[in-house]
Amino acid sequence: MVADGIQFLLTSPINGNTTSTTGNGTLIGGTAGFGFYEWPLSSTPINATSVLPNTTITQLDGLASAFYSALGSSVSTDSTSSIHAIAPYADNQVIFAGLFDLSGLGASNIAAYAGGNIVKVGGSGLNGVVNAVAVSSDRRTVYVGGAFTGSADGAQTGFRGIAKYDVASSSWSSIAGGVDGVVSDVSLANNQVNIAGNFTHVYSSPSDTTGAPTAGFASFDLSSSAWVVDGGVLIGSMTLAVAGDGNSTAQYIAGSVVSSSQYGASGWAILENGDNGQAVVRPSGVKLGSTTSSSTTTAKVKRHATSHHTGLLSKRQATGSSSSLPADASSPAPAVLAGAYWTNTTTSNQMVILGGNFSVPTSSGTGIALYDAGSKELKPLKGNQVNGIVRSLLVSGNTLVVGGDFTVAGLSARGLAFYDLQHEQWLSYPDQPLQASGNSLDVRSISSSGSVPNSIIVAGTFASPASLSCEAICAWDGSSKQWQTLGDGVHGQIASVDYAGSNQELMVVGGAVTLADGSSANVAAYSLKNSTWRALGTPPGVVTALAVNNLNESSIFAAGRTSQDVPFLAHWDGNTWSVQDNGWAASTVVKQLRLVPLQDTHSSNSILENDRMLLISGAIDSSTQGLMSSTLYDGQTYYPYLVTSSADGSPGSVSAFFNSYSSFSFNHRKLLATGIVILVSIAIATGIVFLLLLLGILWTLCTRREAGLAHPNPEDDDDESSFRHHRPSSLLEHINAATRTTILGGAGLAGAGAVAAHRKGDASEDTHADPDLWARAETPSDVMGAHGGMNEGEPGDVNRPTHARYSFAGGAEGELPVAAGQEIMVLDDRDESWWYVRDPTSGREGVVPASYLY
Repeated sequence: MVADGIQFLLTSPINGNTTSTTGNGTLIGGTAGFGFYEWPLSSTPINATSVLPNTTITQLDGLASAFYSALGSSVSTDSTSSIHAIAPYADNQVIFAGLFDLSGLGASNIAAYAGGNIVKVGGSGLNGVVNAVAVSSDRRTVYVGGAFTGSADGAQTGFRGIAKYDVASSSWSSIAGGVDGVVSDVSLANNQVNIAGNFTHVYSSPSDTTGAPTAGFASFDLSSSAWVVDGGVLIGSMTLAVAGDGNSTAQYIAGSVVSSSQYGASGWAILENGDNGQAVVRPSGVKLGSTTSSSTTTAKVKRHATSHHTGLLSKRQATGSSSSLPADASSPAPAVLAGAYWTNTTTSNQMVILGGNFSVPTSSGTGIALYDAGSKELKPLKGNQVNGIVRSLLVSGNTLVVGGDFTVAGLSARGLAFYDLQHEQWLSYPDQPLQASGNSLDVRSISSSGSVPNSIIVAGTFASPASLSCEAICAWDGSSKQWQTLGDGVHGQIASVDYAGSNQELMVVGGAVTLADGSSANVAAYSLKNSTWRALGTPPGVVTALAVNNLNESSIFAAGRTSQDVPFLAHWDGNTWSVQDNGWAASTVVKQLRLVPLQDTHSSNSILENDRMLLISGAIDSSTQGLMSSTLYDGQTYYPYLVTSSADGSPGSVSAFFNSYSSFSFNHRKLLATGIVILVSIAIATGIVFLLLLLGILWTLCTRREAGLAHPNPEDDDDESSFRHHRPSSLLEHINAATRTTILGGAGLAGAGAVAAHRKGDASEDTHADPDLWARAETPSDVMGAHGGMNEGEPGDVNRPTHARYSFAGGAEGELPVAAGQEIMVLDDRDESWWYVRDPTSGREGVVPASYLY
């Protein structure tokens, strides 16, 4: 039999001791007892349906008669008095608790039995029912849980359902600020006090009136004297929390379980590389608090798992309008919506900056916090605090640029502010603040391009500052501290910004956008070189998230909603948009798209290269895969990646992923350095607890298996963006050969797929050596002469047909222009990023990015 307790019910009054005679004449003496019985453990079976022998009586059985006597006249058949919990705290001494009033003793709801007598515990007892008692291993501290708020005599308050009793000093004290409901059980394990019950919040101190959502189960760390949510999380109304045996650290929790998850965190968590390259979740160990924002959006996402729409849009169908963006989903505090990194030049510590709708515990800070990963300390910005919601952050040098829907006391600007991280103070500019568009002002994106130094792009929902014409998107010149227009500008609302081109010279925006000439352009491109806007086709509807595939303007993903309010995911190949079938329900909201590298490759297709996937985050409701917060897409198949839940068990959502690399290349081969992490920033539907369930999809930030001609020394590749801007020097001979062919007007050399570069130490050495340990020949024909040519099927398989996934202009020297879908012949694929190819129609040869081919 397993039970959490046994309660004896009095079915008839018993007055005093009794004496009776059995049928065989044996005299039996008895003592009235109530509420307690100690069952002896014995190897000899005991028949509990018969009269028990005196040998079964224990020393503690006297508690029953003492308790009965202390209750006095209050004991009756309808008595509510009872003992709910009991625990030993010394030899033949126990503390017992429940619902009772021992008026003659002056003790309520908790007392002790010692030396054959009932004695008071810490004065008058507690002012409410006590359901659970747990004693520390050294028997110096007793932890109790129930429905009380202080001592029975009113001398002490602030306990709120849980308290501790110090045996030596015979005194009570609170545990943090308690909980907002009834505690059903208490257990001790791993230097933590674990409580189960019917509650929804825990409080950091007796004066805390906000609390942090934690439904049904919570742990209090005795070392840090704080509530923790780093481990697995149960959500519901719990009734039992017991520790495993002495050789186990396991906890057994029971009750009405709404949901359970593997990890728990307060508003955000860290996702980093494990020892074997797998993704590992590490809660931050700090908690965020709630706050009330005057500008909190009221639209709320409705989630369900049944309704879905299919067949409304087929691939390559072009429909859509530029009406307006859907209302932002609600982000009740505490929610983290944005993040950035800043290296403190004074301490050399890398700080994580969080933005959203939250408060910083033990401070007056709201909306923005700085987290030191080394000390695991969370602190607010100094100075006046943000009043509202922060949706975007950008660090430029020592300046933090903050965007969203907020105000800061003392600053005239709304929705955008600048903060000096080094001197810890708000800056007075901009002198010309952004203006509201109607009643709306919300900065959703703050970004910068490597092609325009000292310029910051601000985008969202706003009207032009002062007399400038830059509705929805403006450029801030960091040198002149003035606004600048972007060409003829646009109208509408912008939700997402990304960049394309080798030096990020092309800006791509998504939203509900109309160009200056009145044409709809929910995805538009702006040339930072010639200051011109153009529409990128006609996506299926307004765009809520956008991602450019590794700076390639011919591979862009956009997500949003059609004019029929159907969620979509579409891909731009340089010519047309193709809707990617997804089976998402109408309640789906996509908040972020980004391309991520893979540890292992997937099957090649015309949408995505095999070394990466599209990470889709938000609140996703799939008709086939259920509710998800993040899913991976390889161009053909969706793979559930993260499932989150709020503190009350309802579905959560992931707002954004952000990482410590300012940028990274898919060819960057260094393993993720110690301390460099990806942070998961989240906005949860109704609470703060961030719960992750990893479904076996391996993702590593910057590591791929070695294949083909890898760079011989990964440590030399310290600049993660260097590969993006410079081709390996081994390609020069191909460029030279292609250029000579173009000049001479002839076809390329037969068998030009011969290896044009090889590692030092290979079968043959060249005299033309690069300092980066690459060896090269002057031209492909030189290599063929040195190696005697290559046969079909050897590495670098020559004359192999392939197709162009995207169009490639090929304007630089030695590059071959190709059109999407065009068949070409691969002559040399030994370089991982650029392949030497031939156009069989024209006979021209040149290099093409490998990622453009499949």
